[in-house]
Amino acid sequence: MSLSLPYTSVTKSVQYGSVTITTGTSNTATITSVDTTKAVLITLGSSCDIDNATYTPRATLTNATTVTATRVGSGGQTTVTSFVVVEFY
Repeated sequence: MSLSLPYTSVTKSVQYGSVTITTGTSNTATITSVDTTKAVLITLGSSCDIDNATYTPRATLTNATTVTATRVGSGGQTTVTSFVVVEFY
């Protein structure tokens, strides 16, 4: 019996990563180039030194090779955001 994963013929690449912000309001992560018209960024979650909505980041697929995490608070709190970028054919 052979098992196959669904949608493997439509998925071109899957890249996991994270962005850490220690100071300021944003930071970036570099990924392997994707076609931004055929890719989607999914935020998997985030963690912060304190429980405050000011430090809750949002992530954006800025261009073909960059994921940017941005938060409102700029204090010295460390924020880590995990993500996955899925590119389709």
